[in-house]
Amino acid sequence: MTNREERKKRRLQAIYPWLIVLSCFCLQGGVLGIIHCCRGMFFDILAEELEVSLSALTGYVSVYGITSALAMPLADRMVEHWKIQYVIGISAAVMALSQFAQAFFDRLWQWYAVGAVQGLCYTVLIPTVPLLLQNWFREKQGMVLGIAGASSGMVGAVMNAVGNRIMDVWGWRACYMVLGAVLLVMMVPLSFLVVRKTPEEAGLKPYGEKRREEKEPLWGIPLKQAARTARFWLLMAVTAIICYLTCFNQLLKDFGMSREQLVPVAGSLTIMAMVGNIAIKLLIGRMNDRWGMYPSFAFGLLLIGTGFAFLLFGNSPLAGFAGAFIMGGPMSLSVILLPIWTMRLFGRKYYFHIFSAVSMAVNFFAAFGYLLFTGVHDLFGGYDAALVFGLGSALAALGLLLWVNLLEKRT
Repeated sequence: MTNREERKKRRLQAIYPWLIVLSCFCLQGGVLGIIHCCRGMFFDILAEELEVSLSALTGYVSVYGITSALAMPLADRMVEHWKIQYVIGISAAVMALSQFAQAFFDRLWQWYAVGAVQGLCYTVLIPTVPLLLQNWFREKQGMVLGIAGASSGMVGAVMNAVGNRIMDVWGWRACYMVLGAVLLVMMVPLSFLVVRKTPEEAGLKPYGEKRREEKEPLWGIPLKQAARTARFWLLMAVTAIICYLTCFNQLLKDFGMSREQLVPVAGSLTIMAMVGNIAIKLLIGRMNDRWGMYPSFAFGLLLIGTGFAFLLFGNSPLAGFAGAFIMGGPMSLSVILLPIWTMRLFGRKYYFHIFSAVSMAVNFFAAFGYLLFTGVHDLFGGYDAALVFGLGSALAALGLLLWVNLLEKRT
């Protein structure tokens, strides 16, 4: 290799891992920031135009979640056997075009159909993000997962503001077109041109590997073997809890309207949760790199419990804002620490197979978490019971986390 080629490879080695981070930032920003965080702005106007109930319209969101859960085994096989840049690139293009196509819909069933299509694309686009980042980074994994994860809050906040403005001026059809075009530009070019499953495919090394004295051996246990362990089911239980807790931030506005002291600021509580989503992801990622996964996870669960306590016992707008800010925490644990915990428990070799099973739980409970909280609200006649349920869930997840930590120390 000539000196010029060596210098070029060194530059590429320094830059390419961060291009992977940028690609993952755009993927999560597109899917979670636009598809997830912006669809709510259409609900009222679509239900009125289609002359259907709000629950009938929003049922397509459950179809999205169910499809994404059921399609995980298919996504697992596609990522395993095909070039990942083509799998992700085609899925990103379909996701963007299906968002654009909604501008021309005029029947309820069409939203249900697009929910199924986008749910299928989700199974490829989002679970592969932690796989890519953990393949490309041996150091600073928490930080880069936090950076990529923060995109959902950043993009969601910006595109909600932009989307609402477009709807006011040009209508909801124009808004769907703009969101689809943004998704196409954000996700598709980088997916095809930059994304590679491993550094070796690009002739490079993982970031931070040169700082280690020797390369870590590739180890891991297959899914069938993992499923026979108590640790796997405890991991799934904690995953389920965290993922239904992510849904409470969708109820913050209604919660605020139920508290006399929060009525003037009820509309701002969801925005505060988006800000918390960004800040807590960056904090948790940094904590993981400095102090380790278990201390960071325990801190995050205690923080979430504190957030529910603020909302339950607080009697001022300040307490409401503090609680709403912390409601961004569950998504931080889901995006950053669940992938790291999965790899810690079961290794890198069969990571995507096992994390696909974890992602099925993520999608299932995220799809029905809203119904779970509203069910508790309706059963007991108010938000106090839902907040107690959330607080108890966070503490239960903490107990399960400590149980797994104890099992690890004994082995």
